[in-house]
Amino acid sequence: MAFRISDRGLTIVAVTILIVSAIVTETSAAPARRHVAPLAPSGLRITPLAATGAQFASLDPHLPDFPAYRAGQAVTTALSPDGKTLLILTSGYNRVFDANGKTILPASQEYVFVFDVSGRAPRQIQALQIPNTYMGMTFAPDGRHFFVSGGVDDNVHFFSSANGRWSEDGASPLKLGHKEAKGLSVKPEVGGLAVTADGSKLLVANFYNDSLSIVPLTNGLPAGPPTEISLQPGSGKPGGTYPYWIAVKGNGTAYISSMRDREIDVVDLSGASPSVSARIAVEGNPNRMVLNRAGTRLYVASDNADIVSLIDTAQNRVLSTVRTIAPPSLVSPGVYYHGVAPNSLALSPDERRLYVTNGGENALAVIALDGAKPAVTGLIPTGYWPNSVSAGANGRMLYVVNGKSVPGPNPKVCAANNFDAAAINMCCSFPKRDFSVCPCPMSAIFPSSHARWRPTIISRSRWTPRTAASWRRSISASSM
Repeated sequence: MAFRISDRGLTIVAVTILIVSAIVTETSAAPARRHVAPLAPSGLRITPLAATGAQFASLDPHLPDFPAYRAGQAVTTALSPDGKTLLILTSGYNRVFDANGKTILPASQEYVFVFDVSGRAPRQIQALQIPNTYMGMTFAPDGRHFFVSGGVDDNVHFFSSANGRWSEDGASPLKLGHKEAKGLSVKPEVGGLAVTADGSKLLVANFYNDSLSIVPLTNGLPAGPPTEISLQPGSGKPGGTYPYWIAVKGNGTAYISSMRDREIDVVDLSGASPSVSARIAVEGNPNRMVLNRAGTRLYVASDNADIVSLIDTAQNRVLSTVRTIAPPSLVSPGVYYHGVAPNSLALSPDERRLYVTNGGENALAVIALDGAKPAVTGLIPTGYWPNSVSAGANGRMLYVVNGKSVPGPNPKVCAANNFDAAAINMCCSFPKRDFSVCPCPMSAIFPSSHARWRPTIISRSRWTPRTAASWRRSISASSM
């Protein structure tokens, strides 16, 4: 897989390796073309110019019979403990169709892309196939094993490394054994995954069963059947539903984001019978989380509230929240915007910064944690709808997967297909995602007041509100 490197601002116009300069030089023979900033869900137009030194590439599964096929729906990144291997998980509609619109099953899989990131540019090593996936993927502490959610198959896949190559273990996948899910017309589904610090337990969020499964591990492989604990309080009380993501503090405490009940469920793993020991209420629906190394702070993204919550794990309480839309100096006082959708986060190696993907803003928010109060200090442009971010172990690079693209031709018209399943699957398979890499901004050139970064993502000197009529006119114009 080839990467192209830019040394100046760039406009992202495709999700493959196509990058077009946003600035036409005097020596260029081509006429200048006016860039029309895309409309974000918040109702604001933004100008996503690629960060200096950014690299973009599509995800190539190397299908022998379909060499031009590129995967979509990249949702999660995971960096190995030694910082040399990056995993990218896809989940969604990676389907290949024949001339009659029928799914070609052997080629219609989800993927884990394996990249060597020990050098200057990422190098794809493998593309591992999995029938179904969801968001969960994590390394074991030894770095020689990793685990992947099997999504609606209600299982977990185990992978091991030998002689520089990854392969699925012969005993994989591990079935979790749910006969049905809680809710109407839904199946059991495996969500987030996490491993205790000693590598002895794999924790599994059962998204539609409102529970946590605990799998004993030996040498990175299952050592017995999973045990399951309910995250609901019982007696008809709310709590613990739709467990999505897991963060583990050492070997004794797990934090699970309960999306529906807007809380973080704290599970004590230290005893013979693990149980919920506390519930931390948060603003908005919590999704992904990350702990600092000491385990004293838990950072939680809530997409529909456009915030990150900072939680003190000693007291199990929210210390503060940070709105991720932009540096405070760029937001009109008293105005609140919706649609930024923070959906994943990563700490810098020195833990002085928190990087947050703002899906609805096509940007990566940089939150300074070493000041008197955590605050957004700048925005780094990304591709269309960033889904996940990992920070390089050396503190120099950021790895982001982007979730959307211009979908392309749609002969069956999604909006008028009367819910035809084949047509919907075909529509959803059109968007192709990309993998982007950019250098971490240096603190010396990244203060919130620095002019260089202001026009990079924001098309006006301040974010200003738009009327509903203006919003409808923009939507109508962009749909033509």
